[in-house]
Amino acid sequence: MLGIGLKPADESRITTLDEEELDTMIFARKAIAIIWVGVFALLSSCEDVDGVREAVSARSTVQQTNYQKAIALQNTPSDRVITLINQERNKAGLSSLNKSNKLMAAAAQRAKEQAILFSHTRPDGSEFWTVDPSVVYGECLSKGYGSMTVVNAWMNSTTHRAVILDPSFVTIGIGIFEKDGITYIALEVGY
Repeated sequence: MLGIGLKPADESRITTLDEEELDTMIFARKAIAIIWVGVFALLSSCEDVDGVREAVSARSTVQQTNYQKAIALQNTPSDRVITLINQERNKAGLSSLNKSNKLMAAAAQRAKEQAILFSHTRPDGSEFWTVDPSVVYGECLSKGYGSMTVVNAWMNSTTHRAVILDPSFVTIGIGIFEKDGITYIALEVGY
């Protein structure tokens, strides 16, 4: 189960994209990646197209293997989630989000609250961002996913992907809470 939340639209720094705009943005970024591969092939002066494909594929495989090893060495599950999110942002040409202690505390609180009420409304009836209105501007939630699978689930959801790839966000906090064998993860982002 996944959930997304954004602070009310009257907040001037919130960027909203409809599904078509987001798909267009993703298509453009994929097109740029394809063009880059073509430029790489031309610059390498390689007449063997299959050789270029194999070289690019081998490089990608090595990078992915090294990346997986780096993730496994992260100290905490929250750090692993942040690393995976920043990888997705970097693939999209965006800067990495900076870990914020205030957002980490807010996310930890929100993850605990999800075990009571899985919603962007807090158990006391207030909106999610009231956990710390000075730093929380966007939220993604999950129930039943682990730290190594949640980012993939969020990236496969148009609305969650929009929050993760919003270029105006610069800070992040991840909270993970487990109760009765169910893992709850809260992602909080800010400016």
